[in-house]
Amino acid sequence: MKKHVIECPNRSSLERYKLPDMLPPVEPRASDFVVESSEDWDAEPPAPTYNPQRYCEQECIIRKIQGKPPAARREFRERERRRFKEMN
Repeated sequence: MKKHVIECPNRSSLERYKLPDMLPPVEPRASDFVVESSEDWDAEPPAPTYNPQRYCEQECIIRKIQGKPPAARREFRERERRRFKEMN
């Protein structure tokens, strides 16, 4: 009989019958920790969105163009030189 159990094509069914898949018992979920606060973030005044491109154009920040042909890079560098001279 032991040889049959080892070689049986329906062995997986027998194993499932003997040792059924069981999930562990579900533990109750812990309650979320809430901090009471009088601050209302929705009441804050609306702030303008941050535009990094515009910020870099207005401030004295060195930029480098990538992925453009040499002529476009040369033109960009010249515009940047003029921009820095105007700022100083």
